[in-house]
Amino acid sequence: MLDIWIGDCLLFIAIPAHMIFAIQRIRPRLLPVEEIQLEDLENLQAEYQKRYPARFLLLRIAPALFAIYFAVRIVLWPPIVKADGPSLPSLLITGFGVYVGSMIVTIVLRIRQERDFVATHPAFKDSLLPVRPRIVAILPLILSFGAIVSATGVDDNVTRVTVLILGIVGLVISLKLRYRQITHSRYELSWDEPLGNRIAEVVERFGLKPKKLVLIPSLVTNAGALPDGTVFVTSALRTLATPAEVAAVVAHELSHVRDGEGKKWVRLRLISTAPIGGLAGFGAAICQGLPFETFVPPLVGFGVITFAMLPAWWVGSRTRPAEFKCDADAAKLGLGMELASCLNKITRFMGLPPQWIGIDRYLLTHPSLEERTARLIKAARELNPE
Repeated sequence: MLDIWIGDCLLFIAIPAHMIFAIQRIRPRLLPVEEIQLEDLENLQAEYQKRYPARFLLLRIAPALFAIYFAVRIVLWPPIVKADGPSLPSLLITGFGVYVGSMIVTIVLRIRQERDFVATHPAFKDSLLPVRPRIVAILPLILSFGAIVSATGVDDNVTRVTVLILGIVGLVISLKLRYRQITHSRYELSWDEPLGNRIAEVVERFGLKPKKLVLIPSLVTNAGALPDGTVFVTSALRTLATPAEVAAVVAHELSHVRDGEGKKWVRLRLISTAPIGGLAGFGAAICQGLPFETFVPPLVGFGVITFAMLPAWWVGSRTRPAEFKCDADAAKLGLGMELASCLNKITRFMGLPPQWIGIDRYLLTHPSLEERTARLIKAARELNPE
């Protein structure tokens, strides 16, 4: 069954490909000069449009076609579908090994990437996230996937279902732990320092104080609202942006805190991703020993990659309007231009395009830079026509 072997090989290629695209998408970048000099938005958009077709084909179209193909093979030709290759457990174990290996390699590449960047741009030396919490954060995830995969090798049905349930529960817990990874090395930002003073003014005008204001070492220029009401700012953002720009971003995050959206987004992601993982695990376990079990790994694998677009679309359709709402709240405080400037710097530093194209418009959690800045500039001019 050559097509099964081809499907397995392509699936094992698709797993690391997803991770490689992921780390390239959040790669810190500056022009090769000593001072902080950002690349032009036009160059970033051109680069994005150049690589988009290959990424779309590899990560969207190809998985869908393969999932449809293997599903049709099983449905239309069940009498001739025979187990003629590695067993389902051995294939899943191999896939699990590829997944774990890819995760470790991407973490190592990311760490090297960050260290090389900091060596070239010492202004960001306080932005290196320690290695230990990164490794600790992925261990529960690996163990949970391992439990789901190992369930396919258990003969007793009750034990198999029990191990599957434990693996799925562990997967949910591990996703929460990964979300909390960013809080491991945080420390509270002093309200007495210049940045703290500027943020304190915004907090007072907004009328809502976060539970805590924390600084997190990270080379991802970002800020966010945690489920417990804490607002975090990354050290890279503090280095890149002015205190007024950071304060504008904090005003945006305070809007998230006021509306309880930190907890809401965590629940949305769990609700959207847990069913896919659970169904894939149960499907693989139920199909074990059936004549078509060698078709299950590529079908489940490509099916998960394909149908993962549905929860991404569902989550994005709710988060993008919320981002516009939070931008508007910051603009009402007279910080629209500062927020637009900061978003521009974040986009250029992370090498992101100013405008999404294709299916990215519907699958990403945040609107494009052009959409957000256009609204912010309009709001700022309405507030101050001069």
